[in-house]
Amino acid sequence: MRCIICGKEVENSYICGNCIVEREEVVKVEPIEIVQCSRCGFIRIGGKWKNVELEEAIKNELLKSIYVIDGFDVEDIKIDLRSRELTVSGKLFGDFISVKTPFSLKIKRTTCLKCSRISGGYYESIVQLRADNRKLKDYEISEAKRVIQEVLENEIENEKAFLTKIEEKKEGIDFYFGGRDIGKKISRKIVEKLGGKIIQSKKLAGRKDGVDLFRFTYLVRLPSYENGDIVLKDENICIVKDRRAGKGIDIFTGKSINIKDSKVIARRSDLFEGIVVNIDETVAEVMSNDGRMFMVNKPYATEIGDSVYIFEYNNNYYAFSKKIL
Repeated sequence: MRCIICGKEVENSYICGNCIVEREEVVKVEPIEIVQCSRCGFIRIGGKWKNVELEEAIKNELLKSIYVIDGFDVEDIKIDLRSRELTVSGKLFGDFISVKTPFSLKIKRTTCLKCSRISGGYYESIVQLRADNRKLKDYEISEAKRVIQEVLENEIENEKAFLTKIEEKKEGIDFYFGGRDIGKKISRKIVEKLGGKIIQSKKLAGRKDGVDLFRFTYLVRLPSYENGDIVLKDENICIVKDRRAGKGIDIFTGKSINIKDSKVIARRSDLFEGIVVNIDETVAEVMSNDGRMFMVNKPYATEIGDSVYIFEYNNNYYAFSKKIL
């Protein structure tokens, strides 16, 4: 069969691909509109705000807006955003053709719901970071902020995953979050990293469409002890080994003890070093690095010559081997 225009041999058609291109619109592109937040740069796609590059969003919308003539086997599409022109290449009735066509693009700038809430100071939950019977340490605040950053980055497209404000107080620090679930997740992750417990409460904030609206507070109370502190739990004197898990080692038996809700009797900074110079079944004699001598109850897994830490509690001195710290 020959093309009725140029006479070239063709298959399964009365006209060749090149002649069709000269006479018909083989590629058509519908006008597209991209809605972008002017503050965060997110793109609205399918009713949701997405964290995608503007160029990627334009290309995806263009690919959905292209229509080609029946029989056009498209092999490649190139998009030139600068000239706003498409180049569609492929085979049409046996001929390899390449068609250029302009496209219409409109970018609409607005403000997404998330940015609108942030600018309005919106929040649904508060995470209060506190420590039992002591001030927060700088590293604890830094770790909490690292957890917050990690959670918010992982949920960047969540419309309520944002930090509204931070309030530093004498007793600790408060973090205000856009969503209830974000506050809950962050408080749990802080406890996973630093130990402690969470006390949850809620307060009526208003009503909408007949439904009560609440704001939730998650009080994260970090333990009074830190790793290396000495605590008293049910008459057991323990060295804190894992404050996150609430675990300590009894300095006399070497047993692992659950030290949650225990009392701090010495801080790691209060400890001073010494060496065992004599020992029997119940008592050890230790000499501190400054030459003082102390008689103490025999600590666990200690022999003459071992290095120990010494501390005072209730006018008595105690020691434990550096091996268990």
